[in-house]
Amino acid sequence: MRLHEKISLGEKAGTRLNNTRLILIEGLPGSGKTTAARITGEILESCNIENKVFFEGEPDHPADYEAAAFFTTSGFLKITGGSADSMGITGEAISKVPGGIIVHYGKLLKNDGLSKNLIERFIENDVYNLPLDRHMEIVMDRWSGFVKKAMAGNDVHVFECCFIQNPVTVAFVRDGHPAETAIKYVLGLEKIIRDLNPLLIYLDPGDDSRVFLKAVESRSGEWLNFFINYYTGQGYGRRSGLSGIDGAAKVLEERRKIELDIIKRLGIVKTIIGNAQFDVSRLQKELKKTLKTGGII
Repeated sequence: MRLHEKISLGEKAGTRLNNTRLILIEGLPGSGKTTAARITGEILESCNIENKVFFEGEPDHPADYEAAAFFTTSGFLKITGGSADSMGITGEAISKVPGGIIVHYGKLLKNDGLSKNLIERFIENDVYNLPLDRHMEIVMDRWSGFVKKAMAGNDVHVFECCFIQNPVTVAFVRDGHPAETAIKYVLGLEKIIRDLNPLLIYLDPGDDSRVFLKAVESRSGEWLNFFINYYTGQGYGRRSGLSGIDGAAKVLEERRKIELDIIKRLGIVKTIIGNAQFDVSRLQKELKKTLKTGGII
């Protein structure tokens, strides 16, 4: 299965017992989210269920933003000097949102006409660098637009990590707000997606820090440095005086507590799969069992 490709192995799509159009895969780094999302798509494909799988950080994600900056209309005109067309900032690289304009700058980075200063302005105004209130407004509008389109189709969308991870990371890890702020953010998203009859699958490695260390071993040094700085250099980590890998792991422990609390409060269908050993064969069986129990396959 190619990414985002509609699956149609037979004369017509497979029959689902329910009308689920969204499957959410969540969990901490190293818990197996990417693998689980891929396997879920493969299971749906094998059952002739039309599906689209979106992984973390995809520039064309229908409900999230990656490498996208927000500007008020006046702010956009200011940075472009009123000549966005001549700078190549047109078409699919621009979209309107409440209160302003989104520039999908990830699609423009190959444009030699962009100055270093302009790129820095894009990064500074990235949706995930905005103040929390503005960030939430823009992201919730994005989710609402996705739901409207998804309701008009029959595809099962599989999303990795953008439903719980991103809100908790921004509100708690980045800004250091109380856990309740992050929880309310996710509960607000739940109201938006309810009509899609979503299924949430949470991969829980337990409180074993070796899972995180395993994830660290498989990533680059650049990723590790960014991760440690993000988790300990701001928000909860900085306020708590944490540092290094051990400090990042402690922030993750707190994040896990918040996410498990969120799951308890959610009214949508959800399940927790223990995956401390990262056994792919077992994970595949658990996912297939979950999709069967939920009437999706």
